[in-house]
Amino acid sequence: MTKEKFKTDEKYGQVRPYKYKVSMDDCAINRDSHLPASSSSDNRSMKRNVGVVCFLAAFMLSLLSIFSCDEVLPARNDPSQLFTTSLSWVYDFSRSNNGYIIKFILKNNYSEAIQAKAAIDGELTIEWLIDRMLIGEISTIRTAKLTNANLNGSPLYDGSKGILTIPSGASVTLWYYWNLKTDDSTTIYMQPAFNGSRKYNCQATVWVNGVPASVSRWFFCPQAYRVSGYVRLFEQTAHMHAPEMKFSSCYIYPYVDPYGSCEIVRDPQRSCELYYSLP
Repeated sequence: MTKEKFKTDEKYGQVRPYKYKVSMDDCAINRDSHLPASSSSDNRSMKRNVGVVCFLAAFMLSLLSIFSCDEVLPARNDPSQLFTTSLSWVYDFSRSNNGYIIKFILKNNYSEAIQAKAAIDGELTIEWLIDRMLIGEISTIRTAKLTNANLNGSPLYDGSKGILTIPSGASVTLWYYWNLKTDDSTTIYMQPAFNGSRKYNCQATVWVNGVPASVSRWFFCPQAYRVSGYVRLFEQTAHMHAPEMKFSSCYIYPYVDPYGSCEIVRDPQRSCELYYSLP
């Protein structure tokens, strides 16, 4: 572009305009070219000094970044799968319960503890594996929602603050108690396909209206179940599915105190072994 520039003419003692071309280089470097030669040289020298100072500052910063720590940090263990998931079951046969506890277990694979506000959201599906021809139209499935309540007093969970802390390598367990009822409220151990081959054994003496009486336990024939599920622990994590689990068990139906003199039911997890050992 063209720009008017003014200078003093010593011969005529007046200011006369003249034109010159302005390039990008002129703007960046030579904008002081109209100054006396000594001033322009000093300016170029100053710019070189500034460049040297900037280079030295950058060099010192790079040295500080390298030697700011006395030791090298170990490599972080950032697994692609943050948790390992699994399912397990326990036959809960006690004076207050007679059903199955399904456990959804999550193991922390990370190299550090994971701590955040728990926001558990998940689902368990338990299915009674029975021939549909034997039971008609009743439901064979129990669907259960998983929430913070399923932590069931875990020492890793601070219920007052809602904070869940899982140390590296540790596992957190979500518990669900199933009383053998399905989604349509069918009690499956009352179905003939369930209890048709029950066995009576293990006499126990109880008192009824002050008179001793003898009762028996019912050992029901083996039944198979399939369990699947998924869960999210924190808002920052995704839903995680657990590998499907199948198990079989023989339900024990007590009329009275489930223990009493009936030692054979002390190990309900082996109920099917007990069933087959009975006459």
